[in-house]
Amino acid sequence: MSETVLQQFVANPEGMRLFQQEQLAVEIADLICKTMRKQHVTQSELAQRLQKSKGRVSQILSGDSNLTLRTVADVFTALDKTLCVSAVKMSAESEPMQMVSMLVDQTYQTTSYSSWGFDETFLKNPVDGNSQLAG
Repeated sequence: MSETVLQQFVANPEGMRLFQQEQLAVEIADLICKTMRKQHVTQSELAQRLQKSKGRVSQILSGDSNLTLRTVADVFTALDKTLCVSAVKMSAESEPMQMVSMLVDQTYQTTSYSSWGFDETFLKNPVDGNSQLAG
């Protein structure tokens, strides 16, 4: 069975490092959004609780912002939650990696990767964390 694009990408230490960074940023932003929806908290209300601008909250929720751990803690505190973090062994065979791999493979056929900072040649020849809420 041939390797997926994601498996090839994360086989390289630099690829895995970049993948882990992006995965964590998106996972945190997604968890914040889910928590807000569950509590019926709007971006404006979260901004007020954090004493930040609506624009800053939008950046936080985008998953593109390089958040500090302190900012993440502040957001979950404003939502009356505690973020619990654990580390698990990462492998290309893990369920989350397989799901992401399917998405990447589907996207790979229609996406220009030059906007991501690497070209398709890199993907073809490429050079532990779970989170949950408590409370």
